[in-house]
Amino acid sequence: SYAVSTPEYPKMESYPNLPIGDEIIKWHDSIKEQRKYYGAGKNLNVFFENSIKTMLAGTSDENQVFSPVNVYMALSMLAEVSGGETRNQILDTLCAENIDSLRTQVHSVWNACYRDDGKTISKMANSLWLKDDMGYNAQTVNTLSSHYYASVFQGDMHSTEYNKCYR
Repeated sequence: SYAVSTPEYPKMESYPNLPIGDEIIKWHDSIKEQRKYYGAGKNLNVFFENSIKTMLAGTSDENQVFSPVNVYMALSMLAEVSGGETRNQILDTLCAENIDSLRTQVHSVWNACYRDDGKTISKMANSLWLKDDMGYNAQTVNTLSSHYYASVFQGDMHSTEYNKCYR
């Protein structure tokens, strides 16, 4: 296995077979609990507006697809593994005061988009892929797993097996 770290996803109550009784109440309560994350991205409007203008500029005659949430998550993970001026520039781009506030924000945004109740499954698949000979900081890997729900993999980038795992 190439997995260095895999996240533990939040547990949700299963959607009940019959929408009556205690099962539906437990499921409904778990949905209400998840709703505390709704609205987590409200302060991301500036990033969303700026990134959409940049990414979709000059494409008036072509169909384009762009997900500001996915770009936000990828840049957030990049900020986590960066330092110094690079990290500060990414934090500025993401409109984050510091890395701790970014971690809290990312965690909330991810959870707002998450659902796994047996009826609906929606998970943002965050991951980091490292070369076999590349060292890594175990604390950073743990942070990526716990705040970003990211899996971290390490292997030989030129091997067929590792490439198959990537797909």
